[in-house]
Amino acid sequence: MTSEPLLLCQHPRLSGAHVRVVLFAWAGWFLVFTSLMCFFWLAPLYRGELRIDDHDLKWIRGVALGASGLGGLLFGMLADRYGRRSGMLGSLIVTATAVSLLGYRQSREGLMVCGALLGFGVGGQWASGQMLLSETIPPARRRFLAAVAQSGAPFGLAAAAFLSFDWATDPNRGWRAVFFLLSSIGFLIPLGYFLIPESDAWQRMGRFVAPGRRARALLRPPIRPVFLLAFFLTLACQGNYWCTVTWLPEFMKGTWKLELSGSAHWTYVFAGASLAGYLLFAVVARGIGQRRAFVVFCGLMATGVAMITVFAEAIQHQPSLVLVFAAVAGVGTGLWSFFGPFYAEVFPPEVRATAAGTCMNVSRGFQLLTPVLVREVGGATLGAGVALAAIFAAVAAALVLVIPMRNRDEGLKESGAGPTARSPSPRPR
Repeated sequence: MTSEPLLLCQHPRLSGAHVRVVLFAWAGWFLVFTSLMCFFWLAPLYRGELRIDDHDLKWIRGVALGASGLGGLLFGMLADRYGRRSGMLGSLIVTATAVSLLGYRQSREGLMVCGALLGFGVGGQWASGQMLLSETIPPARRRFLAAVAQSGAPFGLAAAAFLSFDWATDPNRGWRAVFFLLSSIGFLIPLGYFLIPESDAWQRMGRFVAPGRRARALLRPPIRPVFLLAFFLTLACQGNYWCTVTWLPEFMKGTWKLELSGSAHWTYVFAGASLAGYLLFAVVARGIGQRRAFVVFCGLMATGVAMITVFAEAIQHQPSLVLVFAAVAGVGTGLWSFFGPFYAEVFPPEVRATAAGTCMNVSRGFQLLTPVLVREVGGATLGAGVALAAIFAAVAAALVLVIPMRNRDEGLKESGAGPTARSPSPRPR
């Protein structure tokens, strides 16, 4: 009897197909994160032209984050139904369309509608890309290469800081030129769709399961307890992250008296440390385990944010320390490298993209209230509102300790692609 060929994730060596998957996922995350952060951080430039006050701005930002929840849910289901590549392609096209339209907006209402469309596209990219990585990269290298792909986020953070605080401030460019530039890049990246393979694990396990059945399965035993814990864990981390970055430039300008260019330099430190954190997490997790590494990085994030906000008076006479603790918080964001492999380990393959999309993006959808919460709790200085991030990090560290973990290859075994398939197969192209 002829055995089934090896899956991409079962090949002993990396191939060109694996490299293309990582690069395409990186490019997708770079685009969506740069676009979303530019939408937030260009506010000081477009709010005057479009007559937007603080009340409008907090809801415009909130709607964009809230829409990402709907996008994540829909594109997660589409990725389970039509393939991981298709989910990524659709979300990239929506994102590129949104940033293109943003350059033409002349009213706050139009800005809010385009921001919602942008959030919708951003929401779908993470789940589809992470599942494609988890199902094609060999387990021995999955954590590290997932971290490499997700480094598109801190690179996007740095790019958004440059475009928003340096490039767009040139009178010959302006904020609209940033969105036009991003749209031109955004319509090129989807061409990579034709260069990457589909997840053969997804193809083999059977793809014609109604989206409604997948969603209902998440709320039934035995998946329900793990799903709910994973959701609240993700929700705590989303609150931690977006409390920190949504009002970041305004907070730094108000508390540490940094102008826009100074806020950009602070953000470069944060983004560089974040990049190091994404890659460092994989190394630490290999040494002490995923859960312990996650707790350590939650501690770093909480410490960095608390020192800059709650204990700002203690270090106000040593402003260089703000860069030190900004770097500590940036390294702490490496905790996001935990989630891709984590979802692959705790959810079976037939609902994996739906579960990951729901956890990651519906929890981000709840961040509709985060910009409002930061402004209301923090008041004029924003400090107490941003400091909520430290509390969310502590909650996440506690939750991760009670979630049952499965063997990281168990999902592949359930799909019929376990270690019994040992016949040789051609090296993937």
